[in-house]
Amino acid sequence: MPEGPATGRVEAERRALTTASTASESRRDAGRATSAGTNSCTCGRTVVANLGPHPVLLLASCLRTIEAQYQARGRRASSGQSRAHCGDRDTHVRHTLTCFFGHHTYTKVVDRDEHSEYACVQCGHPLVFHVDHAPYADSAMFDKKVRYRCGLFGHQVHMVVDRDGFREFACHCGHSFLKPEGDQQLHITHPAICVCSGHRIRFVARRAGYAEFVCRDCGHPFCFNDAGQSRHPPVGPVELGRNLD
Repeated sequence: MPEGPATGRVEAERRALTTASTASESRRDAGRATSAGTNSCTCGRTVVANLGPHPVLLLASCLRTIEAQYQARGRRASSGQSRAHCGDRDTHVRHTLTCFFGHHTYTKVVDRDEHSEYACVQCGHPLVFHVDHAPYADSAMFDKKVRYRCGLFGHQVHMVVDRDGFREFACHCGHSFLKPEGDQQLHITHPAICVCSGHRIRFVARRAGYAEFVCRDCGHPFCFNDAGQSRHPPVGPVELGRNLD
């Protein structure tokens, strides 16, 4: 039986609807594939993961971005564009990831008070060992990993000396602290505020070509190479944050 004009129009409309539906499904599938492979981190970086979103991939990407930003700040610091303040203002320093997950690189600062003092050339972290138990006495520069056990469970410390309005303590791992004079504690832990957000440091003293600062929350000291300027010495490649009034 011959096909009439009405029947032809119905078939044409049906084919058009089928084509549109197929195209819509293709677009939805493509959108799902894209969303499964692309994630946005809170640091603003976009992560492409072919196997879909994964927290480890997001964290690794975020850490790489933060580390790159910190290294850029360090380059500005070493050129004198970023400075720790030697007055009454606090400076916010964050943790250096390459030092924490890799190792510190220490150089000798001075022998004093029957102890040998060293400072990390990257982040300013100090080491203080008694001269009778100084494992790096013959080294002008050396690498040392963080002792995570002490960082997690706390430091068993001994008194070094009273100086500059503080009582100095040191752990057998070399980590030192500056606490108020008269402090008698023999076990020191790291407070959560410093672990999570870094340290708010203030100038203490100069010695042997270094400027010493201390965290006002936990007593963690830092020793930065001092260029001899009267108020704002450059502090080497360290992650500087904002200055806190």
